[in-house]
Order: sequence, then C-alpha cells, then structure tokens
Amino acid sequence: MKVLRMIDKQGAKRPDVLVANSENIRKRIIKYYGREAVVVYPPIEVKIPKSDTNRGEYYVCLSRLVKQKGIDLAVKTCTDNKLPLVVVGGGDESVNLKRMAGSTVKFAGECKNKQKFKILSGAKALIYTSKEEDFGIVPVEALKMGIPVIALASGGVMESVVHKKNGVLFDSFDQKSLLRGMKLLDSLDIEKQVCIDSVRKFSFENFRSQINKLAPE
Repeated sequence: MKVLRMIDKQGAKRPDVLVANSENIRKRIIKYYGREAVVVYPPIEVKIPKSDTNRGEYYVCLSRLVKQKGIDLAVKTCTDNKLPLVVVGGGDESVNLKRMAGSTVKFAGECKNKQKFKILSGAKALIYTSKEEDFGIVPVEALKMGIPVIALASGGVMESVVHKKNGVLFDSFDQKSLLRGMKLLDSLDIEKQVCIDSVRKFSFENFRSQINKLAPE
C-alpha cells in the first residue's frame, strides 16, 4: 500500500488543474495530495417538474439501499415513533430494512424519474442519513422540488443544506439526534420557494461557465 500511495501522489502532480465536486473533496485533495483544487459543483436540471402536489405528512428516503447510506437509521426512527416514511430505491439492504420496518414505513422500490419526483413533491421532508458523502445529489433534487432536507451533518451535504434555512442538520448518527432534527423542522416555517432558490447555483449554466473558465487560452 505504501508503494501505491507514492505512485498515486506522484501521479497527482501531473495535471495542470485538479477539480473537486465539493469543498469536502477539496479538503481531501489537500490532505492526501498536498495540492489545491478548484470546486465545481455537479449540475442538476433546476427546471422544476410540474406538480400540483402540496407537502404531505410523510417523510421520504431516496437512495441506493446499501449499508453505507445509513437508511436503517431512518427506518428504525420512524418505526419506533410511528412516523410515516416512504423509502425509494433498491439494493442489497432491502430485505433487512423491510424486516426491521413497522407498519408506518412503506417501500416504493426503484422508481423512474416521474414517479420519484411525484413522491418527493408530496413529502414533508427528505431524510438524508449518508455519512461523508462526496457531494450528495439527492438532497439537491429534493430542494429543487421545494422540499426541505433533514440531513446528517457530514460531508458534502453541508454545502447544499443550510441549517434552519432550507432544512435541518442533525449532529449524530443515532435516533435521538435524528428525532430532534425532525422535531426542529416541525417548529420552523421553511418556505417552498426558499428551498428552490437555494439550488439555483447548481444549474448546468453555472457548471458550464465554471468549467469553461478552467480551459486553457
């Protein structure tokens, strides 16, 4: 591993510019490669799909159902507190999650974009439990629908979710912390338009402009 690390670090000296998809990754590049990087956020289509649905009373998790995404925390919390949750996605953890889920937790499976956005647009909030995500595109997709996000304060999601502005950040990967975050969101009056406006910086236009600035003369 030592030899591979040396080869990797030498290789990182060759590019003229290193581009990171978040401040989170920029800091990792400094740590492991000793080089600065330019942050260019991944783009999303900020045009909002047409929907007449108002925010509902259920929470939603949208993710690959794999262990590192931490969906079990949301399932356990909503089960133990009898809170409605819709889980969208498929993966290796699907069977385990269904075993631990109570009657208030529903599984929608893998959905096409139209159905995914329909579920998101009718949700009370997105619960995002992933640890140290590089950036995290799912919270941005929820925000563009006007849906606030309850997210673990970890990784790149802290660059899209602003505490008490377009969502809530909870501190620890445990049920008490998540539940406090959910209760805090209930006490806030987060407007739909505030959520939508907060993701306009992730547009394709901004992405193209920033990438073009990096191109050599």
